[in-house]
Amino acid sequence: MRVWLHVLAFVFALLAGAGCDRPVSRDAPGPAKAYRASEPTSKTQAEEFRPFAGRDSLGVEVRIDRRPERIVSLAPSHTETLFAVGAGDRVVGITEECNYPPEVASLDRVGPYTAISAEKLVAAKPDLVLAAMGNPRAVIDQIRDLGITVYAEDPSTYNDIIEWVRTLGGLTGCRQGAREVCAALESAREDVAAASAARKGPRPAVLFVVHLETENTLWLPGRGTYIDDMIRVAGGRNVAGDQNGWPAMGLEALVAAKPEVIIGTHKTGESAATARSEFLSRLRGTAGWRSMPAVREGQVHLVDADACLRPGPRLAEIIRAFGRFIGQASRSTEPVQP
Repeated sequence: MRVWLHVLAFVFALLAGAGCDRPVSRDAPGPAKAYRASEPTSKTQAEEFRPFAGRDSLGVEVRIDRRPERIVSLAPSHTETLFAVGAGDRVVGITEECNYPPEVASLDRVGPYTAISAEKLVAAKPDLVLAAMGNPRAVIDQIRDLGITVYAEDPSTYNDIIEWVRTLGGLTGCRQGAREVCAALESAREDVAAASAARKGPRPAVLFVVHLETENTLWLPGRGTYIDDMIRVAGGRNVAGDQNGWPAMGLEALVAAKPEVIIGTHKTGESAATARSEFLSRLRGTAGWRSMPAVREGQVHLVDADACLRPGPRLAEIIRAFGRFIGQASRSTEPVQP
């Protein structure tokens, strides 16, 4: 498996377990929304379900002939998406890191994201298990050997995420709910793209950092990631966008890139305004970082880590936040004259 996939799995597992509160500030993406579809009736869901056959991200052919009634989710992003499309009432097991939406608080846990308990998973008696990168492959194979249906999916790009929502709607018989979630993601992207197209001048250089640290080397989202997609759609130029996956960049290269906007993440439940103030102060007091245009001009912004680093429905709010942040740094918001 490619190195950057391991990096992404580590980052995702590390940050997925924050709390549930989402304070609002001028740097936060706004009230967190799951874009929960209206709950369809069992009859409606049954009518929406059609037998499914397809290959998952592990290359395994999966066939589902009947609507799943007991679903175990092994990734926070899958859990959020299940509830958003209207299948939340059939989720019977989740990971320790799954914390959104609030309804998951009462669900049974089958272990940490990277250390799933096969015993607890089997005890949940699932007829469908949704797996993701970072789950222990040995456990996934063991579950499959027991005859339990497993579908693994790891969407990388913004389009991949939309397609995964559609697929999940088909897997669970929640097609209408999936259409609503996809429409929200697509509408947000279109709105942000339109605002970006109305601005003239060069695209500002954007640096996205996962951690609120100032190490000499950072792993950054590059080409082929949904974060790079959101930066581009919002009118920015990703400083790591000429490399694939999650490349490593040293401080010297970051300084040379002269980022005009820095977007980072704050822990879920943490005040975005307070975290931003502390982060900006730290950058201004650190050699190298203090020379970056974004730091000098105060164009440093933070978004909720869970909402941003989980490839799911809440990215509709995150891409809008990216649009606001990058728009602030653009030289002009006047439309280009023909």
